[in-house]
Amino acid sequence: MVKQQFSKLWLGVRFTLPAQMKNIAERPNEKIIDLKEVRSIIEKRESLPENKRIDPNDFRNSYIKLNVNGKEIDAFPLNMIKGDLEDVERMKKEIIDQKSQLSEFQINANTVANFVEMAVPEAIKNLGWLGEDVKVIRPSLYDDYFNGVDNIIQMSSNEILESGEKGKYIGLSIDFTISEDQSMGKVWDNALLIAQGKMSQVKYFSTDIKTKHGIENVKIRDLQLPKIIMSCPHKILSKSQEDLLNFEKDSSDNDTREKAKDTVLKYHFIKETISQLKFFAEIAKRFKNINAENSYNTSLNDFIELIREQGITDEILDEKVGDIQSLSSRIDLDASDSLYIRMLRDVVKSK
Repeated sequence: MVKQQFSKLWLGVRFTLPAQMKNIAERPNEKIIDLKEVRSIIEKRESLPENKRIDPNDFRNSYIKLNVNGKEIDAFPLNMIKGDLEDVERMKKEIIDQKSQLSEFQINANTVANFVEMAVPEAIKNLGWLGEDVKVIRPSLYDDYFNGVDNIIQMSSNEILESGEKGKYIGLSIDFTISEDQSMGKVWDNALLIAQGKMSQVKYFSTDIKTKHGIENVKIRDLQLPKIIMSCPHKILSKSQEDLLNFEKDSSDNDTREKAKDTVLKYHFIKETISQLKFFAEIAKRFKNINAENSYNTSLNDFIELIREQGITDEILDEKVGDIQSLSSRIDLDASDSLYIRMLRDVVKSK
């Protein structure tokens, strides 16, 4: 049995590589990683059954209904699915054309981005970065291309979940880009979406949940989720890349596993997430977007509870990460009428 009415909390994350990622050839004394080896690891990981993406074709004949103005309609009509898949194919061709025009530097930088994009969810799933009850979901290519969601990291407690009960769900969508300007631009885009009374969403969502009746599949149309945009500073990346790469090459070695489990990128990821959850919750509060405010605050509380269960305190985060600023900490919201808030208001009014 498939249910549509299943409301849980999700958290979307976008991950960004630093602008200072220079051409490896220009830094002969600093070898980043073996790119040929990295590409092989990425291809191997993507081919694993557990890393399969959500497929819109699986939503055909799902018999899920939406209530629109008092009238029930199909949540996933065949013509919509067909149109979305055609859009994906067009986007694939555009991406192939764009890749053919990339410089060697851009290709290498994208490879590093793809590696960290793959390695972070794998570490969360296989190294318990955020606890043991973790499920990594790769969304459909449609949601990857058009909603900016590369991964959803589903984390739940061991409690039996029933429709209507509150489950501890935190979803992390991780997107790696090259430019720091882009990352700050995405922070702005998400803040503007919230200021307009909206939230980001995933069009095709599917997962299995535990109920007292056993495992049950849930499919949801247009699942709203908080979104986080993350930066991976070069200082953090340079410290963690070898740990993560070694783990990907040999996950059975205990020393390798422990280093990857405690690598600095883990703590940067956690600290940045907390910072941005607070930031976007404050944006939602300023613009009276109650739905977004509640989602971000609930997610924040659950996330903090989750890391506290791992024994991770604010002091540990500060010690591990050091003085690296989070993206949102660069934006001043302290003033009741800060420039950032005024700019958002001006754009919202102009729409």
